[in-house]
Amino acid sequence: MLGLARLLVLLIGAAIVVGGVAIIAIGGLITGLILVIVGAAVGVVGFFERPRYRPEEEPQAPVAGWAAAGDATSLEPRFQPTEEVFVDPSTGRRMRVFLDPETGERRYRPAS
Repeated sequence: MLGLARLLVLLIGAAIVVGGVAIIAIGGLITGLILVIVGAAVGVVGFFERPRYRPEEEPQAPVAGWAAAGDATSLEPRFQPTEEVFVDPSTGRRMRVFLDPETGERRYRPAS
């Protein structure tokens, strides 16, 4: 998640928890507990969710499957190029997907 989206999810979770506590205070125990549990779950998801596409910052060690900037190493022969090409949003570079048909493992290299 982006930083702003993560903050928004955390705030929504906190607001749901506060609403649940308020409902418990006025006598709605079951409804209040449900809201507290749901709000806490939303907060936990917002706190621990991480980007699944790739890290926002360039890692010290290369991420599995990604070619480092300027990395011209060739792939193992088991990887075959696919027709899938996309623009990496963090670098703006066109990337080609390579696939190992036996395992389904994917690798990404700059498209030429």
